[in-house]
Amino acid sequence: MDNSFINFLNENRGVFEMVKIRLQGLPAEVERMILSLREKGYRILSESTQYQNRNSEYVRVYLDVKISKQT
Repeated sequence: MDNSFINFLNENRGVFEMVKIRLQGLPAEVERMILSLREKGYRILSESTQYQNRNSEYVRVYLDVKISKQT
């Protein structure tokens, strides 16, 4: 898994209070990314159900993630 997005969040802690994220990928990959965010200490304020993309095996999930110096 590419950690560039998590690295971006780590480098910008304290800059944002909350970000809205749309994840897209295979269902297992999306779940792995959400778990990775939680393991890194990010607080997920809300998480949508998985929405199937049209004509695709990919899904999307919408997250509200709190990031701050205390996270």
